[in-house]
Amino acid sequence: MHFVLCLSGCMSAHCNVPLFFRIKENTSINPPKLYSVRTIITTIVHTNSGSERTDCVTSHDCSLVGTCVTRKCSSFSTWTGQNCSILNLGEGQNIKAFDRPKNQSSWGGSVIWGDDGLYHMYAADMTKHCGLNSWQSNSAIRHLVSETPEGPFTPREIVQGAFSHNPTVHKTADGHFVIFHIGAGSTKKPIVNSCTNGTTPSQYSSVHVKSPISHTDNILDVPSAKMYSRGDKVSPNMLWSTSPNGPWQSSARTGSGESLDCNNPAAYTGFENGTVILICKVMSERQNIRQMLVAVAPNWRGPYIVHGSTPVFGEDAFIWRAAEDGSFHMLLHSMHPTKICTTAWSTDGLSWTPAFVADLNTTIDDTYPSFNHSVLDANCMGPTCQQFTAVRRERHQLLINSKGIPTHLYNGVTTGDRDFSFTSVQPIGDV
Repeated sequence: MHFVLCLSGCMSAHCNVPLFFRIKENTSINPPKLYSVRTIITTIVHTNSGSERTDCVTSHDCSLVGTCVTRKCSSFSTWTGQNCSILNLGEGQNIKAFDRPKNQSSWGGSVIWGDDGLYHMYAADMTKHCGLNSWQSNSAIRHLVSETPEGPFTPREIVQGAFSHNPTVHKTADGHFVIFHIGAGSTKKPIVNSCTNGTTPSQYSSVHVKSPISHTDNILDVPSAKMYSRGDKVSPNMLWSTSPNGPWQSSARTGSGESLDCNNPAAYTGFENGTVILICKVMSERQNIRQMLVAVAPNWRGPYIVHGSTPVFGEDAFIWRAAEDGSFHMLLHSMHPTKICTTAWSTDGLSWTPAFVADLNTTIDDTYPSFNHSVLDANCMGPTCQQFTAVRRERHQLLINSKGIPTHLYNGVTTGDRDFSFTSVQPIGDV
């Protein structure tokens, strides 16, 4: 299967029309091992045709996004694969959702439908024509709008200036729009002013430029898990408004106070009584790699109280609740044994089961992505065309429709052209 995607703006010397990328399914990846809340032995059986069949016992063997029928998983529409762990991405017409000439980088975007009939994106925008390496100094939260979820999204105002990063927007039970994010609108490093073409001068290095990164260094000031105990209070950085167009109020942390930080927050705000489940990234005590922590609040204003850590290891989480059966799901990328897109699931949003690569017991042979990075220029013909692997496809954010079904995946993407990055979108299933 091929997924055809279109980038607005040519990025190649060999073309003078909008550049089309095709994301190809990687057929060389081994099938996943199944994990269950119970200790269940599962088998992978090779048929005469050479295809593979995975036996299931319960819906947990189907990642809680499908049902186990006669020992085979039947996936919900959002998912596919033998144990329902592969995001069912469809063909898209415009993967470059953040539409602008190649003179500035962005890093992922979170999208929500507004009562004004528009789709509203909040993206990490590297100001001053800089690239991703400048994120700790130049990243600001930009508001964009589009008439369609695929875009292109037209930039509007900056909601909060540098340093502000990794926004994720949600609508609450009382009608507020809340943007969870990191950064308080004050710079961690001096603003870089010498950038051109959406890339950063080489002297401004960043831990984000290479992939995979080291798992042994406690980088980015990510707090250690040992700092958090059940019952502790955490305070995520938030912007809120009664309209997706603002004006916005802020509760950004300044680095002081009695509560703990929430790094790269993900949130579920869909409970009718206002309860919010918050996921924070911490550094694991076990191997000093990133781990997911759960906190709960009676409403979006807080207080957010630590419930406990999870056996899910990785970062860039996005959580939602399946409309089909009320189960909870997390999209993230693992950091062990390799950086790869994966999932986790839960019956209550508090106790989570990791898929293969989000489990620290996984070996490199177990890796199997929920979606991949293989990209082919589909608008260019002949020997000059190249298939390449996107260096990074991260900051996973989903657009959830009014029925509670994910319809689009948004990512921050790099191509290997120094630290240039953009925000992509791809439809899910038959939308």
